[in-house]
Amino acid sequence: METKVTHVPPKKQYGRYAAILGAVLVAVGAFLPWGKVNDVITTGMDGDGIITLVGAILVLIALFIRKIPLWVSMIIGLVIVAIGIAQTFSISQKIDEIKSIFASSLIGPNINGRIDFGVYLTILGSTIIVFGTLIQWIKNRKK
Repeated sequence: METKVTHVPPKKQYGRYAAILGAVLVAVGAFLPWGKVNDVITTGMDGDGIITLVGAILVLIALFIRKIPLWVSMIIGLVIVAIGIAQTFSISQKIDEIKSIFASSLIGPNINGRIDFGVYLTILGSTIIVFGTLIQWIKNRKK
């Protein structure tokens, strides 16, 4: 009697690959400028970017070790999204405080501040982590 061997194609891992890309974006965003007031630039490494960098590294580890459930990466991604959004409000508030402190001085009208690219890249990357892991989790559940 002859046994037939059927080939089972591997599951597509596009969601996992997207989440890996998101983690890399978060890691890069931690080193980029998060806020700027005139010539003073603050990077993510001056504050919560350290936490987001550690989170991105944990997501990468969790995605490469397949025994760790995908929901772990999703939770870390959600935390990083929350940190990024909170930082946009915090930086905006600090810029307004600086402007109000110097409003009555001669340099007051010349103060320019903005939220910079690193925060936005962090939010984008962590959103990709969340959706990538969610897509992969749904794809893995369909059998």
